Amino acid sequence: MPTSGLVLDQLIAHGRGSLAVLCGAGISAPSGLPLATSLLEYLLEQFGIEAGDSKALIRADGTLALPFESCMDVVLDNAKNRDLLSLFLLGQPAPGHHVLADLMQREIVLDVYTTNFDCLIETALATRGLYSGVHYELAYDDSRFGNARRNTRSVVKLHGTAREPSTVRATLPGVASAGQSAHLLSAIDWLLREGRHERVLVIGYSCSDVFDIVPAIESITAGSKQVILIEHTPGSTDLSSRATEQIGERSKNNPFRNFAGWRLCIDADAALARLQDALGVPLRIATEPAFDWRDTVNTWAVPLRNDHRGATILAQLFYRISDIPCARKYYDRALAICRHVGDAAHEGAALTNIGLLHDDLDEHALAATLHAEALQRFTSSAHVIGVASAHANLGFSLAYIDPMQAIEHSRTAIRSAAERGFDWIVANALNNLGLAHERLGRYDDARAAYSAALAADRTNKQGEAVTLNNLSALEQLRGDLPGALRFAGDALAISSRLGYRHAELEALAHLSLIARRSGNEAEAQEYDRQLEVLVKTSKLPDPRPRLSASPKAGGS
Repeated sequence: MPTSGLVLDQLIAHGRGSLAVLCGAGISAPSGLPLATSLLEYLLEQFGIEAGDSKALIRADGTLALPFESCMDVVLDNAKNRDLLSLFLLGQPAPGHHVLADLMQREIVLDVYTTNFDCLIETALATRGLYSGVHYELAYDDSRFGNARRNTRSVVKLHGTAREPSTVRATLPGVASAGQSAHLLSAIDWLLREGRHERVLVIGYSCSDVFDIVPAIESITAGSKQVILIEHTPGSTDLSSRATEQIGERSKNNPFRNFAGWRLCIDADAALARLQDALGVPLRIATEPAFDWRDTVNTWAVPLRNDHRGATILAQLFYRISDIPCARKYYDRALAICRHVGDAAHEGAALTNIGLLHDDLDEHALAATLHAEALQRFTSSAHVIGVASAHANLGFSLAYIDPMQAIEHSRTAIRSAAERGFDWIVANALNNLGLAHERLGRYDDARAAYSAALAADRTNKQGEAVTLNNLSALEQLRGDLPGALRFAGDALAISSRLGYRHAELEALAHLSLIARRSGNEAEAQEYDRQLEVLVKTSKLPDPRPRLSASPKAGGS
């Protein structure tokens, strides 16, 4: 195996246009901008989280219990204000940005691809007299991705730019829609297969973009570039003796497992210094930033601290990891605030959210009462989205109590939401319509409704996981075990990535039932073991008794 130092030296030696770069948030860490964990931790404090509660959202090793995009989805959707993204206009170029600028100035690198939406690569290039639109193409949305490859040099910002907040894909729907974009898939294909370069250096990238970038990388199976991935290993600075490993050796968290190339487990700063040394340029040392990013967050968060939005954000974060007690505590706080100020519309939203908690606990009668009360609040305040959503939620709760009423509420929601373009409500209502048909034994109607729900909105990954679980249950009733297995496997993949424990439990329960019906008892027991651990840690009810008691195969 070659040493890490030799691999890095050869990247420079191969000369003009031989190298492209894919970089992530790791290169911006020394610039004064927060990493995902630091930003979320500070936001939780600003929203008034109680001591000790944050441990469920931020693990002891510093990783997040939810994808960062899922957290930002909750924060920005409830705040109704994307000015938080102006934070990423701050900062000063770090050593990694300067290395990229030097490589582009020498034209060893012609293309830099990044998931960062800060502007620090562009700033570093400007210090060398290189400006977008003159010396390189800057591409940051679908309409521009195709132009980058036609220019001498390009910077491709896969998740948008903070200079145009509408392009930033910081939320789960944003990256989910990007994952379906033919333009983004084409951009990744150019980087890793079709481009003019021979090698791709990956640095500061955690391979955590599981809904857009990672699937695009994994879709490339032939004719790929050689990939050199630097896995930051603090303190590992002796590059002359540090051996590499083939990049395909690891299977976990490795979208490059089908590629040729090397993984370098070394200190990223040492790698940057080696590249600069090979260029014959002194490494720029990171300096203390002249600003504190917390000041920007404080200014943005002040209006949210004492109204329902801060409490609702906390509650929804806990709901997404199925921590029902914490979610209920903060929803109760939001409800009390709304009632104190006489805000009927947001009181309805709080009642809705509490109702959804009871649905997750299989307490559908209580949930239906809360959804009906929410419908009254939304109607009295002429809150159109709330009215449609309340009908959809009643469609779910009543599917277990009175399926015919559930069908009426679901159809009302579909009509109202479709007229106004509320795709996420249409998808939810269609899913609940399918559930009601299933409960009545109308299996063909249920399949049609579930399929329509998937087609209505593929950006709501949480809803997609629920629908896939429902399709698995339906195919078991129809006797199609291979189809049921496929749907349950897809549901498990999505829900485990999201940290959505309710859907993950349901998927594991389906997989256990399918394995047992297929005669694979050992496999069923393994799914049971995983499920029982999750039931214990999530405090959610075990779905197996409910699913085992479902209607048997038959129907039309």
